[in-house]
Amino acid sequence: VGDAGDGFGLANVTVRGFEENGVRLDHVNGFVLLHVRAENDGEYGLFPVFSSHGAIVNCSASGHSDTGIYVGQSEYVSMLGNVASGNVNGLEIGEGSIVFMGAYLYVNVGRQDGKPSIAIGKHTVINRRCCLDGRGGLRIGNNVSISPGVWLLTDEHDMNDPGFRNMPAPIEIDDYAWLGSRAMVLPGVRIGRGAVVAAGAVVTKDVPPYHVVGGIPARQIGTRSTDLRYELNFRPALE
Repeated sequence: VGDAGDGFGLANVTVRGFEENGVRLDHVNGFVLLHVRAENDGEYGLFPVFSSHGAIVNCSASGHSDTGIYVGQSEYVSMLGNVASGNVNGLEIGEGSIVFMGAYLYVNVGRQDGKPSIAIGKHTVINRRCCLDGRGGLRIGNNVSISPGVWLLTDEHDMNDPGFRNMPAPIEIDDYAWLGSRAMVLPGVRIGRGAVVAAGAVVTKDVPPYHVVGGIPARQIGTRSTDLRYELNFRPALE
């Protein structure tokens, strides 16, 4: 769909075997993809590009040569309950999870150890204007709460290298972790189960389970209860 203007919807549809893309939206302002399945198409399964103010809900994409669900140079796109699997890059989102509008997602070429660039577990909330960098591999567990404006960076440069080489390293965020607004996590860090990162913190090293850290660079400022049994199901009315 190219230059469709304002408003486009597609629901309860399966697209299969297209040479390039399953569903590609170009310059569409206001769109909804609901229960759309893209299977064994070319490069991309679901591919909104230069589009805005949309929602991708309960969709799936599998068997693509590049990326299953790829939000390219688009903004204010919300994703809920989607699954992407069996793609070269891939974005996997578990049941009950949501990515709010305004999130920016990076994916790399090729899987790492058979895993997608970005994998999000079940009942996890990624709030507005977060940056999810999957170039070095990003895994987010179940019932993880990521507040607005959080940056998760999995690639950096060696400032002393003559070629300014890239230095990718994965980030892992375990179940029940909570990251406060505008926190930043740098490459190679693991956030343990139930850990809390305070707002504005810059995390440069691993955070043990149930530790609370804050500051720049982040350091321990407290501990959290180990009795965590909640299930996140946050659904804002206007998202």
